Order: sequence, then structure tokens, then C-alpha cells
Amino acid sequence: YQKPVHAFYGGLGLMLRYHFLSLGRFVPYLEVFSATGGTDLKREELNSTFAFLLHGGAGASFFVTDTVALYAGYRLEHVSNGNTSKPNRGFESHTGVAGVSFFFP
Repeated sequence: YQKPVHAFYGGLGLMLRYHFLSLGRFVPYLEVFSATGGTDLKREELNSTFAFLLHGGAGASFFVTDTVALYAGYRLEHVSNGNTSKPNRGFESHTGVAGVSFFFP
């Protein structure tokens, strides 16, 4: 697990994000995400091409204009095969995210 491995995950998911809007241009958020799909990641913990991806996180956006925001956050991710094959140990990862959001009227 110390050497980087290229892998692909594709699927369909749902994200819910709650923004705390009462702090002006600085907007903290909490989020949860769930997805199901397929992967070519070859790990004992999955033992399947079918995978579930779950994550929860927190972060903040800073609005530089009324329609553009910079954001950064943290996510704890869990990946498993959803007990569709044995073993189903899954694994967790800590992930940082950063980006730019554009809001359209």
C-alpha cells in the first residue's frame, strides 16, 4: 500500500451538503455521500469489481464574489464491496479537497 496504483471507479452517487449561511462570505459546510459502481482496483479488501463508496466530511467556502467561491475540506472515505463477495473488509482513506465553485443565477 505504499506504491501508488492507478485505478478507475465509475458509478452513480448522491451527495447531501448543508451550508451554514449566517457567517457572511465565509460558509462552512458538512457533507455526506454515497455511491455504487464499478472499479478496476485489485485489492484483497474488495475482491470484486462492484464497489460502494461512502464518505462524510466538513469544509468551508470563501466567496470572492457573489458567484465564485474557493473551497477546501476534509473527507473520510470508506470503500467496500457491500458484502456482495467474500472477503468484504473494505478500507478507509483520509482525503483533502480544494477547488473553485461557480454559482449561476
